[in-house]
Amino acid sequence: MAFYDDMAATVTELLDEFGREMALRRSAESSYDPATGETTGGGKVDLPTIGLFRSMTAEYAATNQVLAGDRLAIVDASQEPGASDRLVAGTDVLTIVRIEAINPAGTPLAYRLQVRS
Repeated sequence: MAFYDDMAATVTELLDEFGREMALRRSAESSYDPATGETTGGGKVDLPTIGLFRSMTAEYAATNQVLAGDRLAIVDASQEPGASDRLVAGTDVLTIVRIEAINPAGTPLAYRLQVRS
């Protein structure tokens, strides 16, 4: 496993060098207090990550449901994306359509995200 841990560190270093700051925007859970009748918490939480955008390859587009304008993002494995998360890159807030972990031998190196405006 040490080999893949080293690979994960290398992927993160490369994304730090060639990528940009992004965030996974996640809805925070709210809780209801029956004593006060109020709901607390909730809202949105931005989890920092680093990533980059790549072009969709013809092979990827042929095997997945890709619409015009969809983009492919590669993000580091510091945060595991969820199906209901949004990817924030600059002023763009993108819907995550598909999540694919790049994880040989069960060690996540990065995540490939198909995102849509």
